Amino acid sequence: MTLREQLTRDGFTLVPRDNRLFDVFPHLVRHRGFELWEKWDAKEVSLVQIKYQMPKTKPIYLTFRRREVEKALLAGQIITS
Repeated sequence: MTLREQLTRDGFTLVPRDNRLFDVFPHLVRHRGFELWEKWDAKEVSLVQIKYQMPKTKPIYLTFRRREVEKALLAGQIITS
C-alpha cells in the first residue's frame, strides 16, 4: 500500500495548492513535487507534507488544535510552530 493510499484510507484529503492553509503555514511548501494532506476532526487538524522529488525525504507530520487553525484562517494570521 502506498503512502497516498494509506492517507486516503485514514481520512486525509489532498490540499490544493491554492488553499488558504498555505497562508497560515508559510513554512509548508506548495511547489511541484510536494503534497499537503489534511484531516480535520472535532479537536485537531492533522497535516502531512510529502516530498516526491529527489532526494525524497520522510513525510512531515504536524498536529494543531482545530480552534487555533480556524482562528488563524479567519484572522489571516500565521502559525509558525
